[in-house]
Amino acid sequence: VLLFQPALLAVRELVQALLSAGLNTQAMEEALARAGEYLSAITPEGVLSMLLGMLGLLGILGFFTGEGFLFLFFWFFGFFGFFYEGKLSNTLRDERFILNQQRACSAACQLGLSLISLSAIFACYIDDPLLSRSFLMAMLGLSLAATSFLQPYLLYRYDQLED
Repeated sequence: VLLFQPALLAVRELVQALLSAGLNTQAMEEALARAGEYLSAITPEGVLSMLLGMLGLLGILGFFTGEGFLFLFFWFFGFFGFFYEGKLSNTLRDERFILNQQRACSAACQLGLSLISLSAIFACYIDDPLLSRSFLMAMLGLSLAATSFLQPYLLYRYDQLED
């Protein structure tokens, strides 16, 4: 939804301008120019990362088929983090940015490692080996997705809080 927000804003503003302008061609041209500015925010890389992020939904098939490797598709949810990485594309990489990057990476990796460790401990108490394997694969995919998503997100948040 966040990826298509510029397109929705462009359509809304264009419709409002057309309704209010009537036959005023100058107002219509201005509305079309503003709509073009909104639509220029959508990049092919953003669409690609959104589509790859949607592949994470294939992980749900693991619940229905019982195949453990399908849970690794949850890792694709991490591609949604490229949305925040794209927002930082024009940021100067100074010392503060590098420190924020290290801080974000540290926090995201600590969370991912904690999730993997807790799921491994919890899997020891599951008697069924097939269920234990599926649980471990699902948690591995989700923790890797959380790590992949949180690194650019936290970097964006840290950069925005200090500005």
